[in-house]
Amino acid sequence: MRKPLLCVPLLLASLLFGAPPEKELISVVVTPDHPDWTYEVGEPVQFHVSVERDGAIVPDVPIQYEIGPEQYEPETEGRQATSAQGLTLEAQGMEQPGFLRCSVTATYQGNEYEAVGTAAFAPDEIEPATEEPEDFWRFWRNAIAEVREVPLEPTLEYLPELSDGKVKSYHVSFRNQPRNRIYGILCVPTAPGKYPAILRVPGAGVRSYSGERSMAAAGAITLQIGIHGLPVRYPEETYEGLKYGALYNYYIDQIEDRDRYYYKRVFLGCIKAVDFLETVPAWDGEHIGVTGGSQGGGLSIMTASLHEDIDAFVAFYPAMCDMLGKLDGHAAGWPRLFNRFDAQDHPDWLEVVPYYDGVNFARHLDKPGWMAFGFNDTVVPPTSMFAVYHSFERTPELHLYRDTGHWAYPEAHEASEAWMLDQLGGPGPR
Repeated sequence: MRKPLLCVPLLLASLLFGAPPEKELISVVVTPDHPDWTYEVGEPVQFHVSVERDGAIVPDVPIQYEIGPEQYEPETEGRQATSAQGLTLEAQGMEQPGFLRCSVTATYQGNEYEAVGTAAFAPDEIEPATEEPEDFWRFWRNAIAEVREVPLEPTLEYLPELSDGKVKSYHVSFRNQPRNRIYGILCVPTAPGKYPAILRVPGAGVRSYSGERSMAAAGAITLQIGIHGLPVRYPEETYEGLKYGALYNYYIDQIEDRDRYYYKRVFLGCIKAVDFLETVPAWDGEHIGVTGGSQGGGLSIMTASLHEDIDAFVAFYPAMCDMLGKLDGHAAGWPRLFNRFDAQDHPDWLEVVPYYDGVNFARHLDKPGWMAFGFNDTVVPPTSMFAVYHSFERTPELHLYRDTGHWAYPEAHEASEAWMLDQLGGPGPR
């Protein structure tokens, strides 16, 4: 019986809407033997491993490897040295739908280099473990009605350092709850006319923001928000202190109470952010979308599901989906609560989490969507992302970049932005 892998808490900063990692001197390449990295349940898999420098395979490099289902203790491990052709590691196939991961550490000239390769087993058969509470939709409709009784009372501060001839940028805030505000960067095209609007919701962590100016220059109003009720233009050291202080592990703050859980204010803040965008004079009055990655991918799904005026959403490697997966014997979505905490010790968490799980929002989402992720994501497991993908009322476009981890290629970002503008009637002005 395999044991769940107990994960060290991840740095929240790793959950940014990421760029490809910088290339190192040595490349470790781990690739399943099927071109699409996909297998039938029970089918054996071979992982090809090579260590490369200057585009050529380096022989006689010692490696350590582990093979097992993602988020669980390895079923196979060992040490070998590479050959001039690399080496092949064989593994038994999984007996249920999911992902089998080969993790490799190579030691070269005293330095360690790591890589993973991940094989999918019947991913189209992955189903979520999370069930929908009977009053799920009533809970959120009531919460939205209550928060909309709080007036926005917006503030705008012009930011000349983030503005140019094409875009005007503002540090904005608006009231979320009676004693809480949401802050962000609003970017508005300078050319006269009316424009579609796009909300960018953030990945996990706490940091400053500079706004989505490139999309604004392309012809859309953009609003990039923070979620913590803090101005988003403080010096970076301020956020560093909060990251490891007051906001450390914010994702479990008051999780025992569905009405006081940290993310309730966050989710409602995203709804109010859309409401705020609809007050911007340059908005075309019709088209609005939401986009994000990681935590922001989950927030994008939630916002599109709950806000009646969202036309389309983009979700890169969405977190907060099928968070109860471990209780059903498969990998759980970030923040992987029950990898670190015993569910028997937190029965109240089991009651609260389904109200905040992307799977349950997807079940009510009948709008155009664009979704992307990779098999090698070690932060948000692909098992959880297939679980939410199979839950949508209206299936979104799925773009698999199998070799990616918790990041996306520039081409993927460009494709998602073009898709979003097309869904919103094209870039302005109208």
